[in-house]
Amino acid sequence: MKLKKILKKSIRSTEKMFSKKYRESLNRKKIYEFQGFQYVFLKQEIKILSYHGQEKELHIPEKIENKKVTIIEKEAFKGNKRLEKVFLPESIEVVREAAFSMCKNLKYVYLPVDLESIPIRCFYGCSALLQVQIPCELKKIGKEAFKNCSNLILLKSYVKSGISAVKKVRKDLEDCDLP
Repeated sequence: MKLKKILKKSIRSTEKMFSKKYRESLNRKKIYEFQGFQYVFLKQEIKILSYHGQEKELHIPEKIENKKVTIIEKEAFKGNKRLEKVFLPESIEVVREAAFSMCKNLKYVYLPVDLESIPIRCFYGCSALLQVQIPCELKKIGKEAFKNCSNLILLKSYVKSGISAVKKVRKDLEDCDLP
């Protein structure tokens, strides 16, 4: 009976150790660099972690090493002082919280057509921001997504066929679920 108890305890301890080591290995993804971008591989996709380049007009690549760039990570471009225009490729499916916050010189943003949400504080404090091209598939604008964007004149929406409509921005636009 004692041996059985010891064996059970040993198995639980090994399982606990294995799962901890496994979890740690998942968190230690190798970070790569390409043209000022820091990124990681996620199976067959790329997640952009940050950008340290010098471009004023930035076209985020659709692919890196033949893998689609699909995610812009939390605070990836936060506080970038050089960016004035940003073009996100159609491959981007997710933009995380505060991705472009505090980019004081950012004036124009072009988001992918199929992007479904603009996250919390995405453009928070982008005081020079004038115009954002809003995706036709957009369903949600997170809380404070455009807070302190005092120069924001318009959100321009478009449909896949290219027809555009201009909407005036309400300064209190927060946590909106769109039809």
